[in-house]
Amino acid sequence: MRQILTCTFLLVAAIPLAAQSKGSSIVLKTSWANQFRNELSIDATLTVLGLNKGQEVDGDIHGGSRTNTVGLPMVAEILNGRATQQAAGRTALDPATNAQKSVYGAWRLWFEHPPAGGGTQCQTFSGSTPPICEHQALTGADSNPAHSFEIHPVLEVGGVSVARSSLVLTTANTSVKDTDKAFQDYTGKNKILHIVRSASALTLTSITLQDNYVEIQVRVTHARIQTHRQKDGKVDGGFVIADVISSSDPEQVLKKDLRLFYYRDSEPGDALDNAKAGSSFRLLGMPRINLDAVLTSSEGKSSLVMRVPFEFVIVAKLKDE
Repeated sequence: MRQILTCTFLLVAAIPLAAQSKGSSIVLKTSWANQFRNELSIDATLTVLGLNKGQEVDGDIHGGSRTNTVGLPMVAEILNGRATQQAAGRTALDPATNAQKSVYGAWRLWFEHPPAGGGTQCQTFSGSTPPICEHQALTGADSNPAHSFEIHPVLEVGGVSVARSSLVLTTANTSVKDTDKAFQDYTGKNKILHIVRSASALTLTSITLQDNYVEIQVRVTHARIQTHRQKDGKVDGGFVIADVISSSDPEQVLKKDLRLFYYRDSEPGDALDNAKAGSSFRLLGMPRINLDAVLTSSEGKSSLVMRVPFEFVIVAKLKDE
């Protein structure tokens, strides 16, 4: 694989000054974005630098990496990682004996932990990091470097599957957000994505985005479309399209036609893989940038400003109230 083309210098320079002053940027290879735009997951080899202690309010365990086959500073995060059931997964992710890890899970692009004060992170596969991306290097703790890319949730690490046991909601996760409050945040007037595009590179600029885990009541409008694992091409899950219903008014639709991705071998996968139009579910979801919407909206354009397009990775099926 080659280092991202030098045109990224021009792409980043072309971002409106207002956008640069109010957010951070990430530069992706256009071919990479096209490869994963309609997929749930990614396989990657990581050099893991360290693990967090699992004391955060979500109960997750994450390992930080600055050298990996994704080409970006990132974390790999096990849902409910501090739970007893995830002991084998924690051990498999721990760099204490071997820092090189094979990780499989849902890719997640979300401007939650970008470089402090802004800056640009470039997807780099070989060679040195372009000078324009100097902020991406060596900032933040080893367990949580400054990043906007994650493998979260991790589904398998070092051959140890953690998917079915971890894709549930436990009492350890006290960070779950209410639907109405979270969607008010996601769709706020300041949630703007600036896009600069060329044939080889895609530059995205946004302010910090939050609200990791959100409880959502959904009504399916289109049955599932299958997704495939990068490593072997086998079906690993899919996505359905659904309307999100207000938590305060069951007659109000907060968001129409939202893509909900799921891993097939999990409790939410059991439900969504066979869901029909009209089916309703109460779910726990995690937002990520909708790369398909980014690529579709920017097709044939050199730059574009749009509301942050998002979709959800579903990480638990909740009991009906």
